[in-house]
Amino acid sequence: MARQALDDAHAERIQALAQQQQQLADLLASLPAALEIVQARVLEDAAVLAFEAVIRLLGDAAATDMQTVCAKLLAEHSERPVTLRVAPSHLAAIGALAGSQVRIVAAAGLAAGQVQLQTATGVIDGGLDVRLDSLRAAFVTALGISDR
Repeated sequence: MARQALDDAHAERIQALAQQQQQLADLLASLPAALEIVQARVLEDAAVLAFEAVIRLLGDAAATDMQTVCAKLLAEHSERPVTLRVAPSHLAAIGALAGSQVRIVAAAGLAAGQVQLQTATGVIDGGLDVRLDSLRAAFVTALGISDR
């Protein structure tokens, strides 16, 4: 009788061990898919953090150097004559860019950091908001992540 009790206990433990081994095998089989999900989330979070860092860096630089942003926009578009429209708060900072082919005007509807270049063929938004949106789109496209 003691032998039977030992055999029964042994059989129960063997069965419990087999169930645990199956659970471990199932978990191990699901691990690659779970890791892919975690990796995608980490990559997306890294992209968002990098984008936020760039926004802060560009925002700080732009607050002090709107003239560079406007000069770059003018350099990127050689069509002349043009009108450069900026927020009233930036008018004094970019006055040096004015010339016979470049007119600068304050546009009350534009916020700080925004700039529009009006040419004979249309209006080009070239402010920080547009550049940051382009940068965000590049991050999203390059990483193949969903756009938040």
